[in-house]
Amino acid sequence: MFNKENKMAVALSIIGWVEIVIGIFCGLTFSSVHDGYEEVFLLSTFIMWASAGIISGVFFLGLAEVVELLHHIRNNLSESKNKTQIVDEPIKSTEISQRGTINSESSNSTPTKENWSITEQQKDAINALYSNKLDKVVIPSPYKNFCIVDFGGNKIEIIEIKQNGFPFILADFYWKEIQNEIHQWYKEYKNNHN
Repeated sequence: MFNKENKMAVALSIIGWVEIVIGIFCGLTFSSVHDGYEEVFLLSTFIMWASAGIISGVFFLGLAEVVELLHHIRNNLSESKNKTQIVDEPIKSTEISQRGTINSESSNSTPTKENWSITEQQKDAINALYSNKLDKVVIPSPYKNFCIVDFGGNKIEIIEIKQNGFPFILADFYWKEIQNEIHQWYKEYKNNHN
């Protein structure tokens, strides 16, 4: 009940329990009426005050639980973000010229090879996409807006960062020739950086 990590959640829990107790106390106090001859207990008055106190108290207890859950989610996201390693070195122009040109597989604009690095917004979007994966390395490929996410153990995914900033996990059939070139480039990259 009060073993919450967030102080706001503890305060809301205390308010909730106080409201429940005060509602029941007010129900007992205001439902006992002296009519001149004897003390009369009015059940309807008790139910009104007690139910108002219980309902508002439970509302605050629920709100405290929501605050506590959001606190845990925030902590988990920041922990996973801290464990993500971003290799943010731009691709050298000599590596680009060695790779040659590519053929377009789509009528969309063809990805180009150029020096680029991952922006903070792109890092945040990638972290959000892979929030359940703790140990990941994100590496920009020679193609602008294409990244490699390495999960270790030879498991990688190639993602394209769209113009709106959202990462898009590439299916095997999408930009297949580019994916093959990125896979080949990444093998060479790993051999040169290990």
